[in-house]
This record gives sequence, structure tokens and C-alpha cells, in this order.
Amino acid sequence: MNTKNSTKLNFITELEFKDENTTGVDYARKKYFITFPYPYMNGRLHLGHLYSISKSEFMSRYKAQRGFNVLFPFSFHCTGMPISASAQKLENEIKRGENGPTTKILKSLGFDDPKPFTDPIHWLKTFPGLNINSLKNFHINVDWRRSFITTDINPYYDSFIKYQFNKLKRLGYLSFGKRNTIFCPVDNQPCLDHDRMKGEGVLPAKIKLLIIKNNNENLCVRIPDEMIKEVKNKKIGISVILRKDSIFKRISMHKQIFIVEEKVYNNIKYQLEIDVLEDIHVEDIVKIDFKGVELYIKDIKDDIILKTSKREESTLEEEIKDISITENYMNKIKKMLETNIEGTTINEDFIQYYEPESEVISRSGGICCVALTDQWFINYNSREWKDKVLEHINSMILTKETKDILLDGVEWIDKWGFSRSFGLGTKIPFDEKYIIDSLSDSTIYMAFYTFKNLLFKDLEGKDEIFKKKFLSEDVWKYIFEGNEIVMDKIDDKHKMILIECRKAFEYFYPVDLRVSGKDLLKNHLLFFLFNHVALFDSSKYPLRIFTNGHLLLNNEKMSKSTGNFMTVDQVLDKYGVAATRMTLATCGDHNEDANFDENVAETSILKIYNFIEFIENYFSLKEYSHDFSFAEKYFSEGINFNIKETENAFEKMLYRDAIKYGFYEMINLKDDYLAMGGKENNIIFKEFIKITLNLTYPILNSISKTLLKKYYDESPSWISCIYDNKNNNIFSGVDIIKKQFKNIHKKIMKLKKNKIIIGVGKDKPEWKKECDNLLNKNINVKENISEYKNIFKKYKIKDNMGMSYIMTKNDKEYDELYLLNELKKYFEEKYKINIEINECEKAEKYNPMIKYE
Repeated sequence: MNTKNSTKLNFITELEFKDENTTGVDYARKKYFITFPYPYMNGRLHLGHLYSISKSEFMSRYKAQRGFNVLFPFSFHCTGMPISASAQKLENEIKRGENGPTTKILKSLGFDDPKPFTDPIHWLKTFPGLNINSLKNFHINVDWRRSFITTDINPYYDSFIKYQFNKLKRLGYLSFGKRNTIFCPVDNQPCLDHDRMKGEGVLPAKIKLLIIKNNNENLCVRIPDEMIKEVKNKKIGISVILRKDSIFKRISMHKQIFIVEEKVYNNIKYQLEIDVLEDIHVEDIVKIDFKGVELYIKDIKDDIILKTSKREESTLEEEIKDISITENYMNKIKKMLETNIEGTTINEDFIQYYEPESEVISRSGGICCVALTDQWFINYNSREWKDKVLEHINSMILTKETKDILLDGVEWIDKWGFSRSFGLGTKIPFDEKYIIDSLSDSTIYMAFYTFKNLLFKDLEGKDEIFKKKFLSEDVWKYIFEGNEIVMDKIDDKHKMILIECRKAFEYFYPVDLRVSGKDLLKNHLLFFLFNHVALFDSSKYPLRIFTNGHLLLNNEKMSKSTGNFMTVDQVLDKYGVAATRMTLATCGDHNEDANFDENVAETSILKIYNFIEFIENYFSLKEYSHDFSFAEKYFSEGINFNIKETENAFEKMLYRDAIKYGFYEMINLKDDYLAMGGKENNIIFKEFIKITLNLTYPILNSISKTLLKKYYDESPSWISCIYDNKNNNIFSGVDIIKKQFKNIHKKIMKLKKNKIIIGVGKDKPEWKKECDNLLNKNINVKENISEYKNIFKKYKIKDNMGMSYIMTKNDKEYDELYLLNELKKYFEEKYKINIEINECEKAEKYNPMIKYE
């Protein structure tokens, strides 16, 4: 892919270099530990991944720049059924000779021969390496020595997860039993959120069927929602309407014959013991005599529905032929609606069963149902456990929206079935016929990062440092709990490695920042918190969670099918590292949906190129001015303002503001300085350039690092301020006056004048002074509004005028007359007008009188 600015992009790219990051224990420095959910390895990373990853990346660079010993690791998730399901789909496509969806996707990713991907393990050995290269090309600040893949292919991670679940079991957080759960008939196992192509968050719903009896068999009909109120409040008749061409099932349960719609059958067969006798067509059902109920065949959406009608309005004679029978059914319906029971049940009058709230499709393509299955559960429904998690959430650094979602999630979360029979992963150590699901083996792996580089060198655990033959429960108990190592089970060399592992864990834990997409707030991030609270001391609980929204591409949803889609490699190839990172920073903040605008990416290339060109031109000058007049004072105060705003933005992870104040406003400030008479060769630009490079380093890391080294022989570092400006408030005063002149200019254009006379006052009116006194005492406006209104009343000031003043008052005093005189030439040239400035006794301070000529 090519950009319109390919020449400029190539120029920028030549200045960018990858850097390798390694982080170790350093007790002389404060640590900062950042983690990001390891992505699932069923394909290449795309722009949506990169957007979320950038939130971690920018913070890691910023904290390192502030002197922290930053650990930012990254790994790859392979647990679960999607990879196995995709491999199975591909095998079926190849057998049928089809160029099916899986084949097309793999070919679109650059694999001309997809056949090796019929083996699930091939996915694990292919995509992690490719994605590491993609992220390295993004110039990410990751310590790659700590990377790994999950599943039992990796014996170290496998052993670690078994330790986790053994401990959960010992602590009483696990249980075993039967439960109705969303189930995939294709995979023949439960299908929870991460296993779904459609229907994330959908739960089993309780459904009640009315039994309409015949001497030999029973027709089962669900009660529509709209009937509930009618049944309770009115005398009604009932009729049953069947959709033409529907096929029903005649089944045997509890020695009785029932006729049910296929949707009911597809669910209830996994919940009760039934025998299927035969299919039965609509025409045959209507021939059966169900006393007191008429059957009709019509063109309706559902297979079968129960209808009601008011008796006095009914035109169906048969509907009220036997009122005693009809009322008997009404009583049964009322009883059914009032009965509150759990589980799948057959009663004399009704059947209760479960089906999905809405359609769920698994990643294998199966239309899911609800099944009563044997499962191992994590007891997230424990009230005591929930209360501990709630207490910790209230102590964390979170945005209000993220906090509210987590608090709500803790309350509704129930037992979680974590056992699976199909897919990749770690076997449950105490019941090895099951595999631990992908959302449950990914809750405390952040702790594994802290010492992984001391155990093995590769992703899979084949390149051993600590020999895997020594792995045991005791190893993990020592690292995480400080239990004594049994000496006869391990030699001195390996004991020393474990000592270093424990030191690393104690130094780096807890997680200082967990970054994630908002879609994980109601599953992974909840489990992350629950498991940390259960398994670690409170000093090891995570400190901060930051979540972001989904990413649009050019204001449209990303989709491979529509072509509105970009992989990491594609976006970097098209726009380069610097422009991609800058555009990601401007996309959006927090949980709102963000947008990667390719026009912004193109513009970013130009902005970066022009700034580099400015730097090169400046350092090519042979003579420099050391003047420090009004323009330089304004310039230096503006630089200090932007430093402070950029720092605040990084701390709050508001990267759009960080790039705004750290780059765009700095460039605007430079242009204003020159327009105010500043000299292009002033020595102040040397500081300006260095500060701008440092402010943009977390985002434009490679460019900033290269230019700082080239022109200053320095590494990136944070700068608090440029000069001590002695609080002259020049910058803030100029900002206010510039806003005033925008309004003045509008009026000049309207009046078609070319001269203004500005009368500057020396003092404020008394009512403003009294308001200022209250404001300076930090008296809250909303809580003490009456005090302010008393002042307005005293001086006969209208409330709206008075409130406007106190809500917009500038706290910083500035020399208005001095600033206007210094800015006179600047505004005359900018707006092409003549300006006269005088002192005026009738004018108010900061509210000059303007005369247009």
C-alpha cells in the first residue's frame, strides 16, 4: 500500500530505529508494571488490537521517561476451542474441495497453502512469531524475553495453571455439579463468551410450556409475553395457531407422549431423558382433538403460538363452546405463571425448560442450545468473595464508567463453569478428562511474567534454563507464597534460580496498570480481580485498570468481508511508525468508540516531516540571537503551560490531549512567537525543540530518540519547565486577549470598519471585587449561591450577568495595558486593522471599551 506522501514517509522512516528493551530487578528505582491481555493466536494482529495496545505502549514510554523501571511484557493466548474449531473447519473445506471461509481468510493473510493449518498446533507455531515481528515493527517497548504461549504445549505455563487451580480448590472456591449452560452441539461442550461467534453475554432463559392434553398425547405451547397481563386481568378464550410447513417432534418423556416444536426439542433433549418417536406435520396435529382448544394453520413467524381473545368480541364459536374447559386452561396458565421453580421440570400442567435468550452461534458454526451438563465451577457467586472484590475495586484507580461496570458485574456474576472437553489448554489437575477454559487460565498469568525469563528462553518452554523436570507444586508455592523449598527435590543451581524468581515477583508485583478493551469488563477483568483477591495477599492486588472502546476505520466498522480492514503490517507499511502512532493517539480516549481516520494519518506524515525540516534548518544556522523580550517571555510561558498540560494528559491516559499539547499546540506556539516578532535564530528554539521532542517521545519514540541523540547527544527525559517566569501570567493573559480580539474582528467585519480605539480600565467595579473575595476564599458557588446573589442584588446586577462573571473569572492577574501595547503590531498585521490603545476611567479592568471607526 502506498501513501500520497511516500517521499516524506521514506525520509521519516530513515530516521527511525527499533530498540530492544530488557527490564530487570533494580531496587534503586521504582518499578512500574504494565500488562495487556494476550491476544488470541488465530490470526494476525489488526489495527483494532494496535489501538488498545498503544494505550499500554504510550504509558510504558512515559513512565520510563519519568525514571520508572518499566516492565511491559507481551504474550500469546492459545487456549480454548477457536483454533481447534478453525482447524476442523479447514479440514472439512479441503475434503469437500471448497474454497471456504477459513481457506479464504488464511490466503488473505498470505498463506498460499493453508493445508498445514488443519493441525491446530501449526497455528500456535505460526502466528505468535509473525505477530512478534509486527509489534517489533511498531517499535513497541516490550521485553520479549518474557513472552510465552499458553496450553500444555508449554510445560511451565501448564504447571503454573495447575498450581493455580489446585490452590483454588484447596481454598474452597471450586465446586462440581450439573448446570444448565449455553451448549454447542457441534463441539459437544459448553460454549461461553470467548467461544462464540455471535451472542456474547447471552444467558440461558427459563421457558414455560402449557400442556394441552388429549387422551393419548399432549401438545406443548409456550405462553407469549403479551398474554401474561391478559390472563391475569381478563376473561379470555384461547386458540392455538401453527405455522404451515412446520415440522414438530413427537417425543416420549416420563411415559407420556408430547408434541413439541423443533426449537424446544433441540434444547430439552440436552436437559431431560427423552425418546424421539417421529416427526409430525402440522396437518396431522390439527386432526387431533384437544378439547376446548381450536387449532389453526396460518402464515406466522413462529412454529406455534397461543392466542387469546376477549369473549365478548370473539367470533370463534368453538372458542367458547365449553367455557368450563376454557376457564380450566386459564387457571392452569395463571398457576404456571405464578409458580417459581428452578431446573427443567415436567408438571401435570406445564413443562419448564431453558433455551438461550437470543441466538448464539459458536466459533465452530454450531447453533447453540441449553444443556444440563456436568461441570467444574468457580464459585464467583460467593458473597464473602464478592465483598472483598468490591472493597478492592473501590480503592483502585479507575474512570467512573469503568468502575461502575465492574461494580455492577461483581453483583450479577454467578458460578462460572470452567471445564471443557474440546480444544487446547491445560487439563484440570484433579479431573484430567476436562480442560480449563480460556477465560479461566488467563487471570493471574501477569505474575508469571515477572520471572519467565529466568525459567526458559523461547515461547514454548523447549529452551530450558530451569529444567522442567524440577517443576512441581512446591516450586510455585515457594515463588508466590514463600514456602520452604524441599532440598532433596532440587539442586543448588536450580534453587538459586528460584530465589531470583521470588525476588523478581516480590519486586515487580502488583500490576500497576492493566489495559484492556471495554468488552472484557464483564468477564476477563472481573475474573482477573476475583482471582487476585483469592490467591494473593492484598499488597499484590492490581492498582489500576484502564479500558478503551472499539476502533472504527474511517468512521465505519472494521470488517474483512467489506474490505474496511487493516492488519498491523498493512497500516505500518502504508503510514509508517510515527504517523501511525500519532494517529492512534488522536483516535479517542476511554470507553467511547474511537476512529482511525486515514486522512489524519496522511496529515500526520506532513506535520512530522515539517517539524523535522524545521529542526534541521534551525541547527544549520550559523548565528543565534540571545534576545529575551516580550515575545520570548510569552513563548517560554506557553512552553511551560504545554509541559504541564501534556504531563496531566499522560497521567490520565488522555493521549489525544497529550499529542495536542505536546505537539500541535507547541507548533502553534512557535508560529505565534514568530508572528509576535520573535526571531527564527533565537537561542530559545534550542530549548523549544528539545522539550517538544521529549514531550512527544512516548508517542513518537523513535523519531524523538534519534533527533535528541543527533542534536543534543541526550536520551529522552522529562522536563518540568523551561524558565522560571516569576508568574507574570503573560501567556494566560495573551490567551484571554486573543479570544477578545476574535469577537472584535467579527464585529469589524460586520461593521466594515478598519480602526478600533481600545479604552483600558484600571480597576474592577465593587460588585466584582466582592465576588472575587468570595471566590478567593474557595467558597463553593453551587453550595453558597445565595451569598453571590446577595451581592448581585446589592449592586443591582442581573443574575445571569453576575453568574456569567463568576463562572468564567480568570484566577490569574495580568497587566492588561502592557500586554495590549505589546500585542498591538501582532493584531494589526493579523486582522489588517489600525489599533489605538488608551487608558480609560470609564472602562473596567479586563473589560475594555471598544470604539469602531
